[in-house]
Amino acid sequence: MTSFKDRPWHQRVQPGGMGDEAEGHFRTWANHANIGYARYGLDRPRIAVHRLPDHIRYTPDFVCTNQLVEVQGFGRDQTLKVKKTKLNALVLWNQFHPTSMFVWDRTNERRFLVTVQQLIVAAHHPDMETHRFPEGHEYYAFPADLLLEIGTLL
Repeated sequence: MTSFKDRPWHQRVQPGGMGDEAEGHFRTWANHANIGYARYGLDRPRIAVHRLPDHIRYTPDFVCTNQLVEVQGFGRDQTLKVKKTKLNALVLWNQFHPTSMFVWDRTNERRFLVTVQQLIVAAHHPDMETHRFPEGHEYYAFPADLLLEIGTLL
């Protein structure tokens, strides 16, 4: 079976993929923790998203009273893959309202909350490597162990 990151874009964007599972876990966690939230970012709109400016394309998924939250997951490879353009956009959003990533680890059924500042520091560490998705977008590969170290296990 081909790993998610190695699948072509048209397969990764199908319903049930691309964060749907992770967003469900965010909602469950937020409801259980009595944290109010509202849908904020784009959710597969019928527009040419690739033509939008990055700061609009990567609008965080949810708004809470105290922060914006981008939601993403990872699986067996235990690596959170964040596009460079997405992280740069989240840095911009963070200037307006504190911004974090809620990260769902499907394999170990655990979740993390990591601030944008924590991700930026990790991204600029000399040992951090960047990679490319099949369509050419560069991404940072954050290992789960690093998320445990810098983030909050929920």
